[in-house]
Amino acid sequence: MLRWFVVAVGGWLCCAGAALAQEDKSPLARFSSDASVVIRLSEFDKTLKQIAELVDAIQPGFGEQVEQQGGLIGVALSNPTLAGVDREEDWFIIVYASGEGEPNVVFAIPATDADAMKDAIDSKMTAVVDGDWVYYADKDKGVPEAVKAEDSIEENMSEEGDKLFYAGDLAIYINVAQLAEAYEDEIDAAQTQGHAAIEQLGEQLGPQGEQIKPMLAVYSTMLDKALAALGDAEELTIALNADKTGLKIEDYAVFEEDSSTSKALAAHPRSKMALLGKLPGDSVGYLGISADIQALMQWGMKYNAEMLKDEAQKAAMTKALDGMKGVKFSGMATSFDIGDAATGLLKAVGVTECGPVDTLKKQMRAITKSMGTIEAPGLKQETTLAEDAETIGGTKIDVITMKQEVEDPQAAAFQTIAFGPDGMVARVAYLDKGYLQAFGGGKELMEAALKTYKSASATSPAVAFSKTLLPESNLVWMLDLPTLAVRGAKQAGNFGAQLPFDPSELDALEVAPSFMGGAIGIEKDAIRAKFSLPVENAQNISKLVMFGIQKQQGQ
Repeated sequence: MLRWFVVAVGGWLCCAGAALAQEDKSPLARFSSDASVVIRLSEFDKTLKQIAELVDAIQPGFGEQVEQQGGLIGVALSNPTLAGVDREEDWFIIVYASGEGEPNVVFAIPATDADAMKDAIDSKMTAVVDGDWVYYADKDKGVPEAVKAEDSIEENMSEEGDKLFYAGDLAIYINVAQLAEAYEDEIDAAQTQGHAAIEQLGEQLGPQGEQIKPMLAVYSTMLDKALAALGDAEELTIALNADKTGLKIEDYAVFEEDSSTSKALAAHPRSKMALLGKLPGDSVGYLGISADIQALMQWGMKYNAEMLKDEAQKAAMTKALDGMKGVKFSGMATSFDIGDAATGLLKAVGVTECGPVDTLKKQMRAITKSMGTIEAPGLKQETTLAEDAETIGGTKIDVITMKQEVEDPQAAAFQTIAFGPDGMVARVAYLDKGYLQAFGGGKELMEAALKTYKSASATSPAVAFSKTLLPESNLVWMLDLPTLAVRGAKQAGNFGAQLPFDPSELDALEVAPSFMGGAIGIEKDAIRAKFSLPVENAQNISKLVMFGIQKQQGQ
């Protein structure tokens, strides 16, 4: 029994010692909870080396330059030579903004030689030494008095925010609630000015402004919701990590418990985004959404109906929207890619899981028919639906064609390039658990999409990349920008564009498929977001940039 007691006490002492060691590294326990922003730079020499390794992996030889120029950070710290600075510990900057005058910027820097640091910092600064820490700020503002730990900004951080703050090579904590209060008058003024600008836009557009009045109302609503979310927000933490594998950024925003924003967010369930595996595996971009799609669709289509001037059209669309309320949606995903001159530069495939499908089909067809012919100043749009017009592998396909006549010749030319000479053509297949839609790409795109849908892969590149972001999310996006650029360049000639190089030269760059991307996931009273730029994608971007520079130089 005594032995177990000794082991337990020893373990407790080890944990307490580790916690105290962490506290010793952070001076934030002395700064008050009304601090507006806190910035942390982790172990400068180590972080600088990691950044240099990433840069060198992207463009060999450039990493050394990063390390050589790293010391210039001293200028930002008002200590150009970094005299007396401990480069192996974390550095902090604490900002106090009251809403009046310039903010007070306080530096909290660990010292190997406090006297040397005090002598080296800008003469306009005043400094306070506390053990191994030197705190300094502008003489006119001064270093704030230390507070009790329970009243500190560190104590003010949420548990998850605090964890993320100390996990980043570079981290920023924003006390949103404090800033919103400090700048309340400015925020109110911005809201008033925003609404005035939207109203003025409608007036400037004349008859067209009257036509898009419902859309302008959407903008006003979005502005109000964004500012309401700002009012409900408490904090935002951003952490950046860089090493030879790539760049990662994670955000964590916290909202007031049971606030209107928290309740609205809670209505949107997360998912593992398995639908991405039902999309073509060689596309350049993907988007996955898990949310209360029914509510979002009703909200968006409501304004579309209001834009219709023909009362019969409006009534038909409104009736179809009411019929859609019986459809339950569970998720949707879309892929997009570069097309061709015959079917348009843009092509995309979308899959939506929902049911009952018979109800969905009936109302979707009714909504499409209700659009009919729409006229606005400088624009005439005609939408036609051909039900069960094609059959692919035993699956009936609806074909929707939307043609627009615009007076602006440049806009007309762009539409031909983007959608092809036949206008915007979409194919819809109603399946057992939802529907599949192919936009552009001709019948061949739908054939390929159906084949992929039926042989869905949990190991597709899109699914694999999404798993590196969040295990479950509400929104995920990914883009292979280098491949998009290469495919676009190879199609450019078919659209009459003249490039200063032969697109076949790009083959020598060996641009392999890779993604950058991000995800957003809603948690209890919070939102978490992640962004990832893998080194492979950055390397491909660098190849194209260097190729462009060489061509500009005539090489």
